Amino acid sequence: MNSQKNITVQATTNNPKKSSLKTQNCNINTHIQNLKKSARAITDCSGFFLNPLLALTAITAPAALADLTQVPGLNGVQSSTAEAVQTLCPMMVGLELNSDQQALFARCSELVQTSNELQGSTNTPLSLGLSNQELAAALQRIAPEETEIIGAGVTNAAQDRINNLSGRLQVLRTGSTTMPVAGISWTGKDLTGGSAGSMDAERWGMFINGNYGTGNRDASTEEDGFDFDAYGLTAGLDYRFSDVLVAGVALGASRSEVDMDDNFGDYDTDGYSLSLYGTYYWQNFYLEGSLTYGIYEYSGQRRIIYASNSAVAGTSQRVDTDTDGDQTSYSFAVGYNGYMDQWNYHFFGRVEGVDADVDSYNETGTELAMRVDNQNIESVQLAVGAHMAYAFSQSFGVITPYFSVEQRHETDDEERSIKARYIFDPNNIDLVFKTERADEDFSVLSAGANFVMHSGNQFFINYEAPIDLDNVESHTVVLGLRFEM
Repeated sequence: MNSQKNITVQATTNNPKKSSLKTQNCNINTHIQNLKKSARAITDCSGFFLNPLLALTAITAPAALADLTQVPGLNGVQSSTAEAVQTLCPMMVGLELNSDQQALFARCSELVQTSNELQGSTNTPLSLGLSNQELAAALQRIAPEETEIIGAGVTNAAQDRINNLSGRLQVLRTGSTTMPVAGISWTGKDLTGGSAGSMDAERWGMFINGNYGTGNRDASTEEDGFDFDAYGLTAGLDYRFSDVLVAGVALGASRSEVDMDDNFGDYDTDGYSLSLYGTYYWQNFYLEGSLTYGIYEYSGQRRIIYASNSAVAGTSQRVDTDTDGDQTSYSFAVGYNGYMDQWNYHFFGRVEGVDADVDSYNETGTELAMRVDNQNIESVQLAVGAHMAYAFSQSFGVITPYFSVEQRHETDDEERSIKARYIFDPNNIDLVFKTERADEDFSVLSAGANFVMHSGNQFFINYEAPIDLDNVESHTVVLGLRFEM
């Protein structure tokens, strides 16, 4: 006949009308089964919430807490998460916890006991029965490493705006039909081949660009993989103050959508921006610059999913994110434009930067929700490049196909630190992990064509793709119009 142990427990009721403390006898096996069945309640036989000290003692004694950070093969994010869980779990012992805090305690107890079992302990009724690799993956899931996607989206959106304005300034300077990235040329109505176009164009000009980008990032040692789509619209109005000076203002709206691999989450970003831009040129040389301020709204959800190979249930949860941010970006360039017969060529050097802030935010949804501190993202890139274009005169106007290449160098490629903590951790233990370093050197290739009608209306299409980026593939198409005013 099986013998059963009985212990005396101290329990705290969740009913304020009842006494806060009571003493009674209960079979220890009942406590274990209650904890196995529920992610949100550790109860005694009468439905009272157990003091976690007694629950932990009943379930884990005499086994000691294992060191989660010693799980083989942990990456930086997983090691930081393991350290935080290893710290917060025993510190919750002896505290009176609400239901969400007790559920958090249950999740961390499961991970700790899984590590205990892997390190040879046999007193582990809450173990998930995972391998070292599966436990490492579970640690990745309970960390908010997806917040790194926000930083990547910030710099990508700024780069799109800078490219749009740089292209616009190029055609304003030259009056040519070439379209190096995403501009609308300022060309008169009587167009011919070569450097066709009149510098006596109307002083006012208006343009509108629409862009679509798509791509993916493969999973790396620290970060999960994802697919992304980006949409943008930029409209601007500029004025030619003299033969050598043009300045204008532009408004932009953008949206990006990110889907994590393996259904681990999705994130959306909506942004609105205001830009000032201008160029000054003398003969074939020029200076140009732009300054942009934007505001952004970030929303999304991450899914915390990891299995169990034991009688204890696995975890499948969703937490939601909603926050705001702003950014300032700038670009300054010098260059040289030249012509030879129907060929147009352009050489340039440029510095561009982004300084963005993302507000702190609280995730919502489950006991594993986290508070993520505010972030600052900075990027400064140096670029040199060239492009070639050739103008064909047609009965309806001029067609100018072109090709360009530029080499970029990121000067601020250091890792960023992201700090977070579990919302229901009563001790507010920090979880700090680092992002991966930005790519230091990479190239950008683009090709397209500009169509200028005799009426003066213009249309262009541009395709752009970066190369030599680690784990990233990206493609962007831009369409644009310019209207006579």
